[in-house]
Amino acid sequence: MAGKKNILLIDDNATVTALIKSYIEREHVDYNITVASDGSVGLDMIQELKPDLVILDIMIPKVSGIEIFNKISTGKLGVTAPVLMFTAREEMRDFFEQLGAAGFVSKPFDMGILVSEIKRILANKEKPMVYLVSSQDRARIEPIKKVFRQNAYQFALIRDMDALTQEAHKRKPDYLFLDYENNTLNVQDPVSAIKRALFNVPDTKQSSGQKLKVIVFAYSSADNSEKVLSAGADKYVANLTAPEGLITAVHELLQALHAKKEERLGLFGAAPKKPSITDLDFFK
Repeated sequence: MAGKKNILLIDDNATVTALIKSYIEREHVDYNITVASDGSVGLDMIQELKPDLVILDIMIPKVSGIEIFNKISTGKLGVTAPVLMFTAREEMRDFFEQLGAAGFVSKPFDMGILVSEIKRILANKEKPMVYLVSSQDRARIEPIKKVFRQNAYQFALIRDMDALTQEAHKRKPDYLFLDYENNTLNVQDPVSAIKRALFNVPDTKQSSGQKLKVIVFAYSSADNSEKVLSAGADKYVANLTAPEGLITAVHELLQALHAKKEERLGLFGAAPKKPSITDLDFFK
């Protein structure tokens, strides 16, 4: 089964689990489904299999789905995996989304919707992860979230240091955006505090391993660049007027880092590039 995605389905309804396992493994040969019929077995299988995705019912025997979700999301199992909540409790959708569940499918379910959610979540694991540290209200956050997702980034909203470490146990960020004027971290030097907190969280299966890039932004025109850059930020953006400005900041930062890399290669005598047709035309 090399190369297959391992999915752990924790649900005590044998009819439902047999249907899901049979259909998905028949129609999607790159997925392997393991079933756990109660929460105790589910916890053991999470640690044994280290699955790429956990599909989790809430009302299961021995250990509840909520307790399992908490153990996964806080890193208490030493294993991290995205969790797709799978339950008849539709009223808990917002609750689990706010806690950081990767997805939610309510029962009775449509197999097509379930499969689409599985594909979306597993595809998201390949996308860069963005943290937005901000205390802004939902009306201000939603357009930012939409822009990042449209540009193929995963997105997590961070309200405080506890949320930062909890989210990092699932997957560390590739890019962290700090709202300079609107955050509730309650620390004197937020950039340094964030970097220290993330350094103390071990890398997970979902982490990309690339170096964290921190971008600080402000809606005002105040120039705080010297302060935040000296604290360890990679870029400062003032007078942000639209969410697209944050995507532009990522592109500018990557271009600057690429230019520095090219410069270092030149200093160390990197081999010159082969001349192109245009280069040769110059000597005619």
